Amino acid sequence: MKKFSTLWALLIIFAASSILIAQNVNVTICLNTATVPDTVGSNSAVHVRGNTAPLTWDETTGGAMTNVGGDYWEVTIEFPVNTDINYKFFANAAGDGGGSGWESGGDIVFNTGSSDTTLPVQYFRKASSAVQYAPPYTPTDSIDVWFRINIHALVQNFIFDPETQILMLKGGTWPGQWGDLTWNDAIKSKVLQPETGSDNAGQFGYPAEYFWSANVRIPKDSVSEAQSIGYKFVIADKADSSNYTWQNDDWSFTIPKGKADTTLHWRFWNGEAPVEAVGEDTVQVKFRADLINAMNENGYSIGDTLVVRWGYSGSAIQTEDTLINEPLTTIYSKEIEAQKVTLGSDLLYQYYLLKNNDPYREVFYDFNDTSGTGAAERRKLTLPPTQPAEAIVVDDFEDSRVTMRRMPRFQNTNPVRQDVLVTFTCDLRPAYYQLLLTDAIIEDGQGDVDVSDPDSVVAWGVAINGPSTGGWGNDLGDDWGRHIMTLEDKRMWDDGTHGDITPGDTIYSYQTVCSQDSASVGSKGIVGQEFKFGLGGGDNEPGKGGFGLNHVENIDDSQAQFTLHSDFGSINPGFYTKWDFDNHCVTGIDGFRDVTVIRSPTLKRNYPNPFNPVTTIRFELHKKVDVKLVIYNVMGQKVRTLLNGKQNEGVHKVLWSGSDDRGNPVSSGVYFYRLTTENYDKTMKMILLK
Repeated sequence: MKKFSTLWALLIIFAASSILIAQNVNVTICLNTATVPDTVGSNSAVHVRGNTAPLTWDETTGGAMTNVGGDYWEVTIEFPVNTDINYKFFANAAGDGGGSGWESGGDIVFNTGSSDTTLPVQYFRKASSAVQYAPPYTPTDSIDVWFRINIHALVQNFIFDPETQILMLKGGTWPGQWGDLTWNDAIKSKVLQPETGSDNAGQFGYPAEYFWSANVRIPKDSVSEAQSIGYKFVIADKADSSNYTWQNDDWSFTIPKGKADTTLHWRFWNGEAPVEAVGEDTVQVKFRADLINAMNENGYSIGDTLVVRWGYSGSAIQTEDTLINEPLTTIYSKEIEAQKVTLGSDLLYQYYLLKNNDPYREVFYDFNDTSGTGAAERRKLTLPPTQPAEAIVVDDFEDSRVTMRRMPRFQNTNPVRQDVLVTFTCDLRPAYYQLLLTDAIIEDGQGDVDVSDPDSVVAWGVAINGPSTGGWGNDLGDDWGRHIMTLEDKRMWDDGTHGDITPGDTIYSYQTVCSQDSASVGSKGIVGQEFKFGLGGGDNEPGKGGFGLNHVENIDDSQAQFTLHSDFGSINPGFYTKWDFDNHCVTGIDGFRDVTVIRSPTLKRNYPNPFNPVTTIRFELHKKVDVKLVIYNVMGQKVRTLLNGKQNEGVHKVLWSGSDDRGNPVSSGVYFYRLTTENYDKTMKMILLK
């Protein structure tokens, strides 16, 4: 009897425990943070907070959520059965450089029910009126993919101006279009839009306008589960969306299981987070830039505005100012105060041309910068280790294409004034001598057309690609590869045709018409031409690295014909160590002499300029020809005839001592020198100061 009573007691206790256990259920709460107006990342603290234990309205471990990938978070919490729970989400992005705050709207209320459950994915509410479970886009029958980018660093570094530019998205596979996603330049790219503010925006670290996003629709029958899809963001001009800048990095995402919709975690452009200035010093700097080359190259005109911007990459507080022309010179200058700099470190700056209030960044690249970041596009001033007593003077005066202190250059984006037959030439000797005299390999950045044999340089030939040819794409396949050597609009020639002057001299030519026709594509209809060369059709001109480095040159659209001369590899001269890109010859080899090939008549910049009392005018002739070299004043009146007759092939130097045809000295001021030969007419400016 006693054993029987004990057994019943145990059964009663077990039943009571079962009932007690059954009074609690596990609830899995899922959150998507793609709508948080801040930089939430995997290191951020994201919580569920509420009124029922183990939740509280204060921060506790019971409501801490775990990141399960990208924007997706989960937490499983044990609650009493059949109980109404009030809760809200809280995000603390401080670990990723942002702020923290509650989602908008009232409490979320649900009943726990009597069994374990997983709630549908909820989205952090930016507005009180938002539906809790609704994504930030309107779902469609396609795979909806939400892309998001934070442009703080772009704005901070003056790279992106929402007033004049737009953000676009390109990706997928070539050729063709996957819904809203394509690499094809001929098909309109997906445009991102700035996000709206939040009811609780003041609680977070970033203003809403730093986030841009877009919903991309991909047809389900065009992809498979787990397929990797590549994509890139691009910055485009509002006035001409075909004129855009690529981000450097290649990114990708994977098609989810079941081809479900998804959001992609926010990114910075090129992965570069904004950097705030942390220095404790202030210095005075006087920036001075000579624009004579920019003027002569048709990149700067009287009436344009030159601006200097400094403080990139946290080197100072980001600021800009307008430079002022120094009277009777082509020099522009401005003394500024750089705040929060670090003495002994670099101050990063850059020149911009303002034309009709639109900013155009100078064509500049620091060939010694191997960081692979936007800092390579900036000029650098190394500050002294101690506080200077006077303003630091920076003279960007050098007549060079490679040095840090070279003169600014700008792309002229104006439409051509008439149809111009443009001859592009490419000197392959830098590639040939680099392979002949070193153990270098010229690597293909987007394919397998690597070059290691100097004889291959001549055997394979070279292609030209880019906007100047009508665009990067072609009907045969990839943008780069051996197949483009078969295309008439890509291949260059060294056989005396297509504008080539001397067959077999390793200087290749290509001709195209830059037309006023509005149907012109790429940059063929503007003055500033953009292009790139490739041995055997490969994207190999930069050597190692340097993706996106392109030649940018302005044509003279006052003539019906014009020739642009370029050296292969001048976009990455740091790699081509055996070539002097300023003097167009082999360098650094004792006893080695290379003959510089003169391709056509060329008038050079006089030196010095400004001058007093004598300056030297240089020009080159590719053959013996009649030449006229005449000096004019600003009224267009002839002042002095320096040459009038036949001159031999070669390099010529002519002195002018500032006197007219009668030997009388002329007054200080601006003068023009004009070289006229067979099929060549060029005028340049100089300044006489007394």
